[in-house]
Amino acid sequence: MLTMALVFVLVLIRFNGKMFWGKHIDNKLIWKEHIKHVNSKIFRALYILRTVKQIISCRHLKILYSTLVQPHTLYGITLWGSTYLSYLKKAIVLQKKAVQLINKSEYNAHTAQLFNTCNILTLKSMYELETANFMFDLI
Repeated sequence: MLTMALVFVLVLIRFNGKMFWGKHIDNKLIWKEHIKHVNSKIFRALYILRTVKQIISCRHLKILYSTLVQPHTLYGITLWGSTYLSYLKKAIVLQKKAVQLINKSEYNAHTAQLFNTCNILTLKSMYELETANFMFDLI
């Protein structure tokens, strides 16, 4: 386990500000650049969802969400999901907009019920679930 920690420290020093295994890493582990990258991916997916929401059903919109948004939010969330809330706020808002588009609801509709309707986890819930899965796998 110590060698793994040493390798991770060396990776942090060597790859400061660069992309490593699909994640933007900085030496302070605040994940600001990585979250910006995730937000840009979600924003592009929102454009697609907004474009096709008049054409396809809510079920198919959820499938599109599962293929275009969810993989970007899930990848590495155990690492970057615990960063400052101010960095995560934009990603949370974009995810809420995606859920509003899936349900074809108004732009200012409350999203708590919409997440339950679609059986989609919030960003915070995804982080908690993935962290719990990770800890379970360690035991």
